[in-house]
Amino acid sequence: MQTLPTPLYSAQQARDIDRMAQELPSITGFQLMTKAAEAGFKAIQEYYPAARKIAVFCGAGNNAGDGYLIAALAINAGYRVRLVSVVAIQKLQGDAAQAKEVFLDAGGMILLDFQTLDNTTELVVDALLGTGLDRNVSGKFAEVISYINTGMPSTSGYIPLK
Repeated sequence: MQTLPTPLYSAQQARDIDRMAQELPSITGFQLMTKAAEAGFKAIQEYYPAARKIAVFCGAGNNAGDGYLIAALAINAGYRVRLVSVVAIQKLQGDAAQAKEVFLDAGGMILLDFQTLDNTTELVVDALLGTGLDRNVSGKFAEVISYINTGMPSTSGYIPLK
C-alpha cells in the first residue's frame, strides 16, 4: 500500500493548527502565511517539475493570501503566472492584503475574469476557499470551480474544491 508523503488533516484540525501557531509569540500571521506559501511552492516544484505556466485562483481570505505569495514566489523563480481574483481585490484585508502587495511588487498582474486565460496553463493552484468554508458554493466561485475541474492538473493548499 502506498502512503501519502505528508499527513492530511480535517478542516477543524487545520484551523486548530493555524490558531496554535498564531498564538506563538515568535511568529506573526503573515510569517505563518509566508511559510505556508514557501512549502506550497516547494511542493509545486517537487510534484509538478515541468509546469512552468501556472494559473492561481484566489478568493478573499487567508487562503487567498497563500495563493498571492505562491504566485510571487513563482514569478521570482521565472514561472509564467496568471492570477485570477474571484472577488474584488478591495475585499482583501490584513495578511491577505499584504500578500497581494508582495505579489504586485514581484511584477504580478491580477485578472478578474478567468475566461481571459489562454489554454497554455500547465497547472492550476486553487487558493479560493480555506478551512472556513461552511456553505454551498455558488456564483462566480462555482463557475471557477467548474473550470478548474475540466481536467487540467491542479493543486490546493487546504481544501481542493472538486
